[in-house]
Amino acid sequence: MAHAVTPTSSGVVACLLTPPGAGGISLIQLSGPNCAAILGALFHGRRGLRPVDASPGRLLYGHLRRQGVELDEVIVECAGTTDARRYVINCHGGAVAARRVMAALTAGGAREVPWRDAAHNPGIDALRREAATLLPSAPTLRGVQMLLDQYRGALSSALHAARQKAEGGEVNAARDLLSGLLATAPWGRGLIEPASLALIGRPNVGKSTLANALLRYERMIVHPDPGTTRDAVEELLAVRDIPFRLLDTAGIRETGHEIEREGVALSVEALSRADVVLLLFDASAPLTAEDLGLLASRARGRILVLNKCDLPARLDAAELTARTGETPVSVSAATGAGLGALEDRIVAVAYPRIPDAGTAVVFTERQERCLTDALNACEKSDVPTLLQAIYRAIDGNHGSPR
Repeated sequence: MAHAVTPTSSGVVACLLTPPGAGGISLIQLSGPNCAAILGALFHGRRGLRPVDASPGRLLYGHLRRQGVELDEVIVECAGTTDARRYVINCHGGAVAARRVMAALTAGGAREVPWRDAAHNPGIDALRREAATLLPSAPTLRGVQMLLDQYRGALSSALHAARQKAEGGEVNAARDLLSGLLATAPWGRGLIEPASLALIGRPNVGKSTLANALLRYERMIVHPDPGTTRDAVEELLAVRDIPFRLLDTAGIRETGHEIEREGVALSVEALSRADVVLLLFDASAPLTAEDLGLLASRARGRILVLNKCDLPARLDAAELTARTGETPVSVSAATGAGLGALEDRIVAVAYPRIPDAGTAVVFTERQERCLTDALNACEKSDVPTLLQAIYRAIDGNHGSPR
């Protein structure tokens, strides 16, 4: 029988929340009776504050040492309540650092438990099980933190509050709560299933160079001859620790080359289907017929990008703004100038509303369907159906999260 990741009479539980070696940071949760003492024996902070004295929500910076040996530089999050302590240890990523910290915790009296067992804990609801199931595969730390908040009960508490409003006859108040929760779904689901970000433009405007600049490494082939990229190349990208599926596409132009023509067709498809589209233009050249065709196109989440701003200008931002009413972002993919502003624009376009850390977030398709059903019932003042949809969201009665 699987062990639940909860404090038990046997003592303190320690579990690795992130896959070993999957990222730059590993998270280890420590909970249960006497967990503050076990951590306190290892933790050495600059200001002398001990984990047991830190209030919930406090972050402690320091080092873990055992028998005089340095284990790792860490940030410790003090969670739970004063009476039910829980700590999340942020240590360096990779198997070595996480195993050294875990070995020290178990030597101090903690019991290591696999995180996957939390998904089989009969004492938690479907929402928390879904968070536990998805947490090891979250693409970025920001997704890990969001899922931890939901595993700790943020979404469960919010839905119970909506249920209480509905049971008390306050249907409008329940509707407002549910509507606010449903508005978080794009953010929550996007942290698990990354939105698509397509780079679109005519040949030789610098799409592959910009892709490499955003990725921070040379993933795409770059060549001065137009038409080098003849296929859509996909790569996982993190922008402000938010995951995206980056699509570097073939340059859009009329061509007689069969393979390149297929690549152009993929680019046109990406233009219409991507969640965010970066339309690239060459600042060192005047607008061409292909550029004007792109400006006339319509795409979701479109951002105009004026590349090669490090070269003598023959096209400026004012001209693009005059033609479209949109303000382009000027960058140099070659030097990195303007990349920060472009990343800020990408996040703002993809996610206009980002919930605060620690708050309730909808993060699966199942949850989104249940809340949509609940809102529809609110509009009809159908309280029994409303309550049934809320219960279904909390308790779940089918399948794995999607």
